[in-house]
Amino acid sequence: QPRSMQAGKKRKRVRSSKGDSGDKDAPMEVSSKKPVSRFRQVIRSKGYKPRDPRFDENCGEAKPHLFKQAYGFIDDIKDEEMRILNKMMKKTQSKTKQSKLRQALAKYKHEKKLKDINEKQQKAKSDWIKKERELVA
Repeated sequence: QPRSMQAGKKRKRVRSSKGDSGDKDAPMEVSSKKPVSRFRQVIRSKGYKPRDPRFDENCGEAKPHLFKQAYGFIDDIKDEEMRILNKMMKKTQSKTKQSKLRQALAKYKHEKKLKDINEKQQKAKSDWIKKERELVA
């Protein structure tokens, strides 16, 4: 067709059949002209499914002594943070900053106290189990 005849006609926009919006995570565009079904069809994707090792049988048994061995350095870091908080509390003049530091220090001390109590209980329990095994054997 000649150019002069083409000028009077409007061009139609070409849309993709899927209603692709560009982003793969965006919801799919659905025509508003189609009636909506009463029950929605859910399509399950067979992608990556995260597992929690605490509850997964494939991950094996929890071994607290190995955990303590592997992450023992965290206790050292917390002790160092407690020393730093003590120094900062002594240096600061502001009452509000001092109270915040005191609260943080109290939190660390409380956590350490609870951890020590828990370790003592675990130690006592393991000793008792060893004695029981010796008596049975």
